[in-house]
Amino acid sequence: MSTRTIKLVVVGAMVAGTLVAESHKEWHFNVGPKAGVSVNNPYGSISVKPSTNNTVVINAVLHSDKVEVDNRQNGNRVDVQSHLLPGADATSGRVDYEVLVPADASVTLHSSTGPLRAEKLHGDVSLEGSGATVDVRDVAAGLILAMERGQVGHRYVLGGESIPLKKVLGLVADISGRRSCLIPVPGRLAEISTAMLELIADHVTRRPPSGTAEGVRIALRATALSIEKAQRELSYAPRPVEPALRETIAYLLGTGGHHREFSPAAMPAYSAISPQSPM
Repeated sequence: MSTRTIKLVVVGAMVAGTLVAESHKEWHFNVGPKAGVSVNNPYGSISVKPSTNNTVVINAVLHSDKVEVDNRQNGNRVDVQSHLLPGADATSGRVDYEVLVPADASVTLHSSTGPLRAEKLHGDVSLEGSGATVDVRDVAAGLILAMERGQVGHRYVLGGESIPLKKVLGLVADISGRRSCLIPVPGRLAEISTAMLELIADHVTRRPPSGTAEGVRIALRATALSIEKAQRELSYAPRPVEPALRETIAYLLGTGGHHREFSPAAMPAYSAISPQSPM
């Protein structure tokens, strides 16, 4: 067998292995008006667009057999979770989602590393990253830096200070002058309590719950993210989170919180990927 033939066989085997490892899955759920949809995906992208009827469609591309997709429907709520198996990492545990939901649905998306996109939806949309809270203006500047200076195909975490929720709430109380009684509760108790809120929301009030069990699980799993690569390669320099909180709270207190125009705001960390080809 010639060297060229051996090379072709090896390349063919590698391609075949890739095709076997990657799999596509699709699920359909019938829902009513103002449904709730939650997608938690540690590694990979989530894109959400409106559907043409009262159906939630989940399209998932799993990049290896080290990850599975768990999903369930409880009344008018659909929850989707990427389930990492032993040995999974950021590459083998990646799942890319394309989701169609009714335009009036309330959507919660969480990813530690992948981009989040939601288009033309009328319901509430929550985009949740992990760890480093950052001023939204710094994220906008970081996206421009990624396009101008980023290496093709590389990923950059655009975050800020890695601070726990308790400290963020303390800062908000100090800045606003409006303190509330914060009582720490065990994670399991919080998860059970929010599950009850979801049950009441689904079958009694028919309105989005004030908290979700998935939100509690995300908070319990949240970890610090490193922005060193973005700082080193992009000269990304986020400001401290406290000034952003001060500006946001001053804006909300000044308007009574009624306007939905742009205002400075703190947000979770965001992941940017440099374009695959020049724009």
